[in-house]
Amino acid sequence: MEAAPNRYAIQRDLSQISAETMDPMGYSRWTPQAEKTFEIVKAKMSQAPILSFPNFENIFEVDCDASHVGIGARCYLIQREFVLNTDHEALHFLGSEKNLNKRHAKWVSFLQEYTFHIKHKTGVLNKVADALSRRSHLLVTVYPTITSFDFLKDTYASDSNFKGIWDSCIASGTDPSAQFVIHQYFLFKGFRLCITKNSLREQLVKELHSGGLGGHFGQGKTIALVEEKYFWPQMRKQIAKLVKQYKICQAFKGTSQNSSLYTPLPIPNKPWEDISMDFVLGLPVTIQKFDSVFVVVDRFSKMVQASLDIADRMCQSGLAVSIELFHPILHACEQTSQFDLVHQIYSMICHHNLKPSGDTFRSLIVLCVKMKDFEGAYNLLKDAREMKVIATAGMYNALMAGYFREKNNHGALMVLQQMQDLDIKPDSETYSYLISNCGSEEDIVKYHAEMQHEGVQATKYVYMALINAYANFGKFEKAKQVIRDASISHKYLNEIKSVLVSALSSNGQMFEALLEYDEIKQAGDKIEPKAAISLIENIQNEGNLDRLQQLLDDLIDSSYWFDGCSRVVLYCVRHNLARPAVDLLGELKKKDESSTYIVIDQVFSGIWSDEPTNLEIGMELLRAIKEELHLCVGRISLDFLLSTCVKAKDPVRAQLVWSEYVHAGLPYNILTFLRMYQALLASDEINEASNILKRITKDDPHVRYIIESCKATYCKKYSKKQNNS
Repeated sequence: MEAAPNRYAIQRDLSQISAETMDPMGYSRWTPQAEKTFEIVKAKMSQAPILSFPNFENIFEVDCDASHVGIGARCYLIQREFVLNTDHEALHFLGSEKNLNKRHAKWVSFLQEYTFHIKHKTGVLNKVADALSRRSHLLVTVYPTITSFDFLKDTYASDSNFKGIWDSCIASGTDPSAQFVIHQYFLFKGFRLCITKNSLREQLVKELHSGGLGGHFGQGKTIALVEEKYFWPQMRKQIAKLVKQYKICQAFKGTSQNSSLYTPLPIPNKPWEDISMDFVLGLPVTIQKFDSVFVVVDRFSKMVQASLDIADRMCQSGLAVSIELFHPILHACEQTSQFDLVHQIYSMICHHNLKPSGDTFRSLIVLCVKMKDFEGAYNLLKDAREMKVIATAGMYNALMAGYFREKNNHGALMVLQQMQDLDIKPDSETYSYLISNCGSEEDIVKYHAEMQHEGVQATKYVYMALINAYANFGKFEKAKQVIRDASISHKYLNEIKSVLVSALSSNGQMFEALLEYDEIKQAGDKIEPKAAISLIENIQNEGNLDRLQQLLDDLIDSSYWFDGCSRVVLYCVRHNLARPAVDLLGELKKKDESSTYIVIDQVFSGIWSDEPTNLEIGMELLRAIKEELHLCVGRISLDFLLSTCVKAKDPVRAQLVWSEYVHAGLPYNILTFLRMYQALLASDEINEASNILKRITKDDPHVRYIIESCKATYCKKYSKKQNNS
């Protein structure tokens, strides 16, 4: 695959455009050289490597501003840890505020659904807002894709609200008040589209109030959103009436007074020990015919801030409080990924003149490092020295692990040098980190020998580190010799053998990995789930379906089964095994129907990306999913399948996929039209392509660019008639 264009190169080209369009007097002039550079930037931004799927192995970083019309990236962030870069410094203290008004309480409740760490960026540095982050701009872009607007053109002349205005505009070009104008057979009041008296009014209010771009805002906000783009008489009154009809809004309205005291709930001791459950009903119906959400909240993760407040009050009341009181809170912060509470906790400890222990400082450092605050971690080490707290290897191990996670080996070795300068003896955890991240086989031998010389007892993590390190350097026999060490406790032997299986399979040694797996099975043991996933992922050769099914059976009682099942389905598709793939999807549907849709999208994505193109199995799966599994195929799957038709230059099947959008209740959008246009051009169906082209609105310059690129790619000798269309 071609490497993605360097973003700094793109920035350089953009800067070059700016320089080339500015004359010595400071006036803007568009030059031929600027046009050439602009075309280069457009080409880089539209090439395939830029349009890649997100890498879910990495932590997402979200850059945002204070826009009230941002659309966000909720589907990527929910249930995932991420870093939030913002110029709104007050957000640092929102979670720790004790006295919240209703508005702030609503946002705190919303934000607690996510696991994130706030990193402040000054406004000067936070130059990240773009068109795609703006709801209003998005609606303008989406307009050409909403085919249901077209019927408005035929209703103005007979509509009771707009008939007189329409007739005046037709006769004289504008109405007497000069407020209305006709553009492309649509009636506008200023820049707002006039909506005739029909169900579209209610649909627009519903979408902007509670749809994908809304959040059940109040009457005022909903009215403002609708008024921004649309107009009809007495719209405020109608919108207010519609909003009042939403049961969700009425159910969640707060009251100014409590009618009685709250009943105290038991305090949970660990995650998922105590949960609350609720249903949110009456939502817009999805493609899969769902209209409600089942909400589950882990009360333990919500209790961390409350526990901290209780500890603070205990200290303020004059009780003899031990530093150990804060250890469970620090542990809870790590378990629930609320790393940003570390500064508040440490400030509270210092404020109440409590002396942290070595374990306290280690936990504080762990939290700082996990939110990438290495400066804060070093400040904690400095404070520990000033408080004459004995430094431990655990404190420095936390720092070292953080540097290795960031692929900063220099920083990690700098920590090791600091330990040596302070005469802090490395422990087994230190050596496991060092061995796992060795730069050469010699370093592995050096650190292992040093550990033995210092008399440090090897733990299971050291043995795992040795196996992975040797395997990474291709020393597979040495990796296998590790498990023959007589000092390994039988209690951990199976776990360590499973690591060997993973290391061998991920480094291309499938035969050896399967031999080790068979030994584990013959001994009556069970392989660790991660090792089974590694085998499933790396078995690529044809004829291994029975082996994959055996591995999947090993995962039957594990949460890893869903991951393993999706990988086996992709294997079946890759090797043209439609029947087993459908059977596995059926098993997945029985366990979790919502996960099945995710796997189906992955399957059609794989069909599109595989070489050579196998369109036949894609069409067979489409049929089976509908007729046998009775599932609705979503837009993502159909988009990939239509793109596969483009690669295969198959207009007949492209027409079949095209019709599936209608059957699934999915309106055509601008991308669907462009894909179909591309499919027809690729198969030399010029006349059909011309008909599709007439249905594409060409106001957007990006759309025009894609159309011209398609012409240049698929028909260099394009007719003059097509060029003029």
